[in-house]
Amino acid sequence: DVPPENIKRLHVIIDKDDGALKSSDINNKLQWNESCRAAAMSDVLRVHEWSYIRKIQGHCEQIRSDPEGYGGISNLDGDTTLSRRTFDAAMHGAGAVCESVDAVMTGKARNAFAPVRPPGHHAGPRGLTKGEEGGPDSHGFCFLNNISIGAAYAMNKYREDIKRVAIVDFDVHHGNGTEETVRWLKPGLDQEEFFGNSNFGSINIPRYKPWYGEDDSNNVLFVSIHGYGPRERGLESMFPQGAFYPGSGRTNLPEY
Repeated sequence: DVPPENIKRLHVIIDKDDGALKSSDINNKLQWNESCRAAAMSDVLRVHEWSYIRKIQGHCEQIRSDPEGYGGISNLDGDTTLSRRTFDAAMHGAGAVCESVDAVMTGKARNAFAPVRPPGHHAGPRGLTKGEEGGPDSHGFCFLNNISIGAAYAMNKYREDIKRVAIVDFDVHHGNGTEETVRWLKPGLDQEEFFGNSNFGSINIPRYKPWYGEDDSNNVLFVSIHGYGPRERGLESMFPQGAFYPGSGRTNLPEY
């Protein structure tokens, strides 16, 4: 079965005849670059843990070593499938965002759009972003958080010009992974439960991944505009199982 996240989603955007970005209604002066570089590992590791990156690499290596045994694909979870070239594709997707930053900052372009599929906003520093109670724990088709990688890249390479970054995520789904990468700009603790044959308990795991320096949390703004709550009337009792994926992202209003 073809996974929901497939190349047809890209055709809607860049198809040579009727793709949205090639429509004269939007811009008839588009300049295309179809051979973007792969992101440097150092750029990716500003946002993601090495153990998670190695996990993706390992899945792809297993498929390459025994393609028939794996049927050409593997899975991070029930939603998120990989092929032997997934890691390469993900690194080039993140590289496209970094190259877009370069184009704007050097004056080659006024603005830039990287049609990366999947966009990556469900991928946190450790990959999986835990859902709220009753909601799904899923990578949401995503591998690398391209927008956070690009933002961190801009804050480092163009530090003299880029002091602060605003990320505005507009999608029917909450950008929970991007929110988590921004949350990691401050030191904190994650609590993980464990169960064994003769013991159980919880362990506190430190989290902290600044993109540039200790003041990053004061210099990065994340806003997510998304659907929240039951998808249909009558499903209130099933929330968040019957919610807009991933069932998180309730509006937080500041108390003055």
